[in-house]
Amino acid sequence: MQKQNAPVHAAIDIGSNTIHLVVARSKPDDLDILADELELVRIGESVTATGKISQQKLRATIDVLCRYKSLAEQHGADKILVVATEAIRQASNSSTFLRMYNERQDSRSTSSAAQSKRR
Repeated sequence: MQKQNAPVHAAIDIGSNTIHLVVARSKPDDLDILADELELVRIGESVTATGKISQQKLRATIDVLCRYKSLAEQHGADKILVVATEAIRQASNSSTFLRMYNERQDSRSTSSAAQSKRR
């Protein structure tokens, strides 16, 4: 019983090379890992070469983040913490990255709401 009441949290680490997701049930003395995913994206590669995140890396990163968010929600995550590497923070187009991600999330929410109304 107590296992079901323990909160579920997720963490996503956007690194220079990989994006890592861990979803865990937080018990007082232990973590029960529900999902542990790692995707190789290599964001730092384009930032080092050009000072910005390439369009290909932007799309790949956003796709992975959306998939990870969905997976965390499927596991019942109450909170999702996302942290980003220095490559994201220092990229000249980091605001474009954030805008594209937010637009994608907004369109998914709108699409889900529209599908619910049709049912």
